[in-house]
Amino acid sequence: MAPTQQEPQVASGPGKGLNRKGKSVETKARIRIVLAMILCLVGGVISGILLGQHHGEPWAVATVTEQCGDAESSGCGDVAQSGWSTFAGIPLAALGLAFYASLALLASLAFLAPAGLRKAMIGSILLPCLLVGLALDLFLLMLQAFVLHAWCAFCIATYILGLAALLVLLPFRGNPKRLFAEFAPPEGKLALAGWALAAVAVAFAVFSFNGMLASRADARAGALLGSPSHGDDAEDGNPGDPSYWQKRALRLEAVLDDPRRTEAYWSEQALREFDEAKAEEIDLTGIPGEGNESAPVTVVEYSDFLCPYCRQLSMALLRYVPESGGRVRVYFKNYPLDRECNPALSRSTHPGACRLALGAVCARRQGRFSAYHDRAFEAGIAEPQLDDVVKIGSEAGLSPSAFRRCLEDPGTRSTLDAEVAEANRLGVDATPSVYVNGKPLERVNDFLKVVDREARRQGFAPVP
Repeated sequence: MAPTQQEPQVASGPGKGLNRKGKSVETKARIRIVLAMILCLVGGVISGILLGQHHGEPWAVATVTEQCGDAESSGCGDVAQSGWSTFAGIPLAALGLAFYASLALLASLAFLAPAGLRKAMIGSILLPCLLVGLALDLFLLMLQAFVLHAWCAFCIATYILGLAALLVLLPFRGNPKRLFAEFAPPEGKLALAGWALAAVAVAFAVFSFNGMLASRADARAGALLGSPSHGDDAEDGNPGDPSYWQKRALRLEAVLDDPRRTEAYWSEQALREFDEAKAEEIDLTGIPGEGNESAPVTVVEYSDFLCPYCRQLSMALLRYVPESGGRVRVYFKNYPLDRECNPALSRSTHPGACRLALGAVCARRQGRFSAYHDRAFEAGIAEPQLDDVVKIGSEAGLSPSAFRRCLEDPGTRSTLDAEVAEANRLGVDATPSVYVNGKPLERVNDFLKVVDREARRQGFAPVP
C-alpha cells in the first residue's frame, strides 16, 4: 500500500497554551535581566561620579555639590573627606565602579545564554555578589549613621540600586548544587571563564582609571596655588563720572559671558579684599617653618591631618617653597575638625583628628615634625587611636616610649588647646585655611598672585 501524505499538524489545545506560557516566562526573565543590567549600570555611573569627586575632578565635584550642597555643609563632603572613603589606599568608589561594571557585564552575558545556563550564572554568581554587596552597604550605612554622623545621598543611591537589582533577580535563585552543575558542559565552562577574564579586565580598567585620576589630582595640586600676577588692573575711572557705571556694566556683562573673565573678576575682588583686610597677630613660637627665616612673606596654614584637601595644599606649599627664591616661609598649625579638642564645632567631621594633632605637637618638641607631618597625611587611618598615632610617630623616627609619654602629657593638650583657640579667635571654621602675612586668603588659587604682590611691596623682584 502506498503511503498516504499527511498534513503537518498545528499545535492546539493544552500544548499551544504551554508554548505560549513558556514564551511568556522567557520574556519576563529577559526583562528582569535587562532591568538588573540597567540598575547596575546606573550604580556604576554614580560610583564613577563619586570616584571623580574623591580625586577632586571639577566636573564630579560640581555634580555632587549641585545635588548635596557645598563640601563644608553637605554630608557628601563629610563622607568624601573621611578616612572611611578608602580601603587599603583604594577609594571605595573605585571598588564600587568595578563591582557594578562587572555585574552589568555578567547580566549581559546571562541575557544571551540558554535558559539553564542563564539561571546558573545569575543564581550562583550574580545573586551572591549582590548579597555580599548588600551586606557591605549596610555596614557603610551604619558608619554614616553612627560614626560619621553624615549622609551621602549619592552613596545611599548606590545602596538602593544594588538592593533593587537583588530583588529583581530573586526569582532566579535555586539549589546551588544544581546551578553549578550547569557549568559542567563546555559552553558553561566557556561562559564562566569568559566572564572571569572580562571581570579582571574591567577591574584593571577601573584601577587604571583611578590611577589616572590620582595623577591628575597631583598635577592640580601642583597648580593649586594659581599663577603670579605682575601689575594691577586699572580702574574704570571716577564713580562720579556718568560713563563709569556704563563701563562697569559692560565689563560685568563680558565677565558673565566668559568663564575666564569670570575667574579674573572674582580673583580681582578677592585680591582687593585681601589688601583691605587687617593683619592678625599669629603666635608662631615653637612652630617649625619651611623656607627662608627672613622671607618677606609668611604663610600659615591651619590644617587637619584627616582632610584630603589639606594634604594636597600642604604638599603644594612645600613643593613651592624651594622655587620661591627665598620669598616665602610656611608654617603649619593644627585645626582638627574634631569636637574632642575643638569645642567650637557642632559635630566632629574627622573623629580622631585631635590625636593626630597632639602627635604633631609632640613631633615639634622632638624635632621630627616634618617627617611626622608627611607620614600622618599618608597614613589614611579612619578615626586613629592612640596606638595608631604612636605607630605613625615611630615610622617618622620618634622614640615610641617618649612619644607616648608626650601624647599623654597634659601640657601637650594645653598647647593644642591654645592653638585651636587662636584659630577660632581668627574666625577659622574650615580646613585648609591660609593666612598670608597675617591676612586671610579667601581663594587658594590666588596664592601666587598674593605672594608676588607682598614680595614686591618689600622690594623683591617679581616671582619667576
